[in-house]
Amino acid sequence: MVQFAGTNFSREEISQRVGSISQVGEVTRFEYSEGKAKGLEGILFRTGSGLDFTVLPSRGMDLGLATYRGLPLCWVSPVGVAGPDYYEPQGLGWLRTFGGGLLATCGLTYLGDPCQDQGEELGLHGRISHTPAGNVCSWTQWRGDDYYLHASGQMREASCFGPNVVLTRTITAKLGEAKIWLVDEVENQGFEEVPHMILYHINLGYPLVSEDSKLTLPPHTTKPRDPVAEANPDYLSFGPPSAGYEPRVYYHQLDPSQEKVTINLAGGGLNFNLSYSPQQLPRLAQWKLFGQGSYVMGIEPANCYVDGRDKERAAGTLAFLKPGEKKRYELEFSLR
Repeated sequence: MVQFAGTNFSREEISQRVGSISQVGEVTRFEYSEGKAKGLEGILFRTGSGLDFTVLPSRGMDLGLATYRGLPLCWVSPVGVAGPDYYEPQGLGWLRTFGGGLLATCGLTYLGDPCQDQGEELGLHGRISHTPAGNVCSWTQWRGDDYYLHASGQMREASCFGPNVVLTRTITAKLGEAKIWLVDEVENQGFEEVPHMILYHINLGYPLVSEDSKLTLPPHTTKPRDPVAEANPDYLSFGPPSAGYEPRVYYHQLDPSQEKVTINLAGGGLNFNLSYSPQQLPRLAQWKLFGQGSYVMGIEPANCYVDGRDKERAAGTLAFLKPGEKKRYELEFSLR
């Protein structure tokens, strides 16, 4: 059934009330026209539930601005939306085109702190978020009395004589429901084993992040990443924007026997849930930055930590993809 304006409708009932189903919800392709975003593709989802969000095919099919009943869910950095042509892969250059948004994907063969791994210089957080998608498709469909909105695309991270890894991403929403389903399939299409690191950098901002916010995590153990986090162990605390606030990162280990876990953040009259399988993404990083203008909390499910690929290799925890091997990752975002 289609839920709209507080009423459940069958396909026939809602169709009798509108000239086009796009009156209540749609998927719309568009292109940015100015600044560093000029020429970028965008896909706008209007779900009819109050949840609207943008997908960025030119930026790895990541999720840009997302709103619920007019209120923003995510933090947007001073960079805003910037094209991959401005990407600086060395060192911390990734930050010059990090616009925030609901999701920035990190990986696929490296992420985390800049480092040198087996003679290769690696910058911050990998290339996938700056890789334009091919085979981009958006479509809608009825399934019985349910109406679905879709977008998909493929990103290839490859080099001559190097890795050849493809990420196929499908994003789905259902008319009348405040949910986003994201399904990724990562495949090594090369003939050599390659390192595989992936992290979902989810950037939650005001008013979801505010003084009265409350974060609820499933059963877990926690360790601070660095001395700053060690000196401030209360990872559940919130406060107002503060001058000189130093970023803090905490590593949470969730129960890997659970088929699915849900993380909840409530604040500013909003209630946000993230659900996924800890068997697919066994690590969880929490990034707190409550500075002035940088007022954001990152929830980051991953298959690794963010200390750099050299550290993962040295610890014996670096994941690999064999030739032809595929990995699947599924995340669900929801509001209530």
